[in-house]
Amino acid sequence: MKSKKLCGVIIIGILLVLQSVAVFAEPAVSEWVYKNEQQGSGFSMTLWREGNKVWGQHTGWARNGSRIDDSRDKISIEGASEDKTNEYIVRWQSGYSNAQGWAYLIFSDDGTLLWQVFRVQVEGERYIPAKAILQPVTD
Repeated sequence: MKSKKLCGVIIIGILLVLQSVAVFAEPAVSEWVYKNEQQGSGFSMTLWREGNKVWGQHTGWARNGSRIDDSRDKISIEGASEDKTNEYIVRWQSGYSNAQGWAYLIFSDDGTLLWQVFRVQVEGERYIPAKAILQPVTD
């Protein structure tokens, strides 16, 4: 009888440890890039995803790097997916000006990421593209 109780306590202890590990798990992080060599421009993002939430940082550049729109290590992209799919609506903030708005982020089955601005809420000079298909950055 004591061994059954001890076994039950051990199992409960293991389950509690596993649950606490799951609670403190790190969000998935990914890096993405789009480059237009002909125009000397591009756009990159570092994104974190956890559950139905996504957030991240960006860098956009134009004129062969003479214009940079960078989030300066601050969160500049943040949003969620209503139905926990790979489609997110995010709010973005330019690092170059006060420009801000809304965009779709769609993680495609082919391994690419679609960025599509659908609303500019505050106008301003920015080097964030209206639309881009980004590739994952691999080591």
